Amino acid sequence: MNISDKIYSAIEEFKMLQGTKKILVGVSGGADSICLLHFLNSAAKIYDVQVFAVHINHSIRGDEAKRDQIFVRSFCKEIGVPFYLEKVDIPKMSLEMKIGMEECGRNIRYKIFNSIAEKIDAKIATAHTLSDSIETVFLNMTRGCSINGICGIPAVRGKIIRPLIYLSRDEIENYCRKYNLEYVYDSSNGCKDFNRNRIRLEIIPSLKKINPSFEKCFKRFLDSVSEDKKYLEDICNEEYVRTVLPNEKYKYNIRDIRKLPDCIKGRVIYKILENLSGEKELENKHVNLLSGMISDNESGCITLHGGIQICIKEDILYKKDSKNIDKESISWEYELKDINSLTPLGITFIIKVVKKEEFNILAVKNSKNIVGILDYDKVPKGSIFRNRREKDIFTPLNRGITKSIKKLFNELKMPSIDRYKIPMIAFKNKVIWIYGVGESELFKVDKNTQNIALILEGESINDR
Repeated sequence: MNISDKIYSAIEEFKMLQGTKKILVGVSGGADSICLLHFLNSAAKIYDVQVFAVHINHSIRGDEAKRDQIFVRSFCKEIGVPFYLEKVDIPKMSLEMKIGMEECGRNIRYKIFNSIAEKIDAKIATAHTLSDSIETVFLNMTRGCSINGICGIPAVRGKIIRPLIYLSRDEIENYCRKYNLEYVYDSSNGCKDFNRNRIRLEIIPSLKKINPSFEKCFKRFLDSVSEDKKYLEDICNEEYVRTVLPNEKYKYNIRDIRKLPDCIKGRVIYKILENLSGEKELENKHVNLLSGMISDNESGCITLHGGIQICIKEDILYKKDSKNIDKESISWEYELKDINSLTPLGITFIIKVVKKEEFNILAVKNSKNIVGILDYDKVPKGSIFRNRREKDIFTPLNRGITKSIKKLFNELKMPSIDRYKIPMIAFKNKVIWIYGVGESELFKVDKNTQNIALILEGESINDR
């Protein structure tokens, strides 16, 4: 099967272009996206679709990014494809959002894709390949993923399609050579400081030395695992339906869940929590907590992110009505040295103190998890990690005022039921830092800072 036939095969197998007349292609200018844009534009008449392109300048690589922008615009003009350009400052936005640049870039990228696609009523085509899928599997395995993480990148997710998902990187380059297609090279792809690049540049070539057909063989593995996953999901759906109480939206009979094998039990619990929380990416720790309670026939409650309480009583699992949650019942606090554990609100935080000269390196390395930065020497002894109290006050950054937490939350238009769920650090009634808001002006890092306290959300820094 030649390269074009593989793309046609993926499109047909997953019905990628069914029900649409327009396709928006994300184009970076690299070989993958140029191959995708060229193919779809060439096949537009066959599928009776109109092709559009969007390029996003992330403001990360300076002149090189400008070069990519100019190249993609020129290529689209040459082949007659309508072109959208968006420029965003990802370094600045990642700091404001307190997440890593890679995660920030991905989130903003898809936000832009979805916005344009909705405006022109199009599906979104991205240039993910078999090689990308394999790299993702290896990354997920290093994090201890479940079977879901070793199925690779899905060919279709909602209105996002990936027509190149059967092609290796070598096949992409062969396609470009066949049609004399020029493309640009992202210099950051050669940097081994990034885990994905190390997998691409070191691990995959080593495996190809063992078996030159490694990628082809790995695809068979992905197909097999995906079939197993689908089978388990079908069983899970059948068992899930049995747990739902008639005419009850948020109540489940869990008696029969105890008898299920662990691989099905965990999936059913996950599906229940998805329905109760409205979240699609839940943490395994919550699933494991509930699974243990169900197996041990225990009653009690756990709290998910956002303060949603899930309770078990007499074989009934249910979502607690937030209107009936007493403020005192969710009051909690920890000494700062003891917060490397799951809080009652379902979030883990860690405090890491570093010298100012260490900060830049460590901040970049862990920027995905950093949710607060304080001048450690300004934090009074006896400060605690807790949720809000009456009479709390806070001095927002760069505003020259101090106001009550009540007025601050009113200003932020925060729902009343959420106000006792927000973690913060405080000394008496003086609030030092608020999750999602930031640090107080009185405790920010300045030119005189010697020691910096990093507040991290997630696993222990020692485990990274």
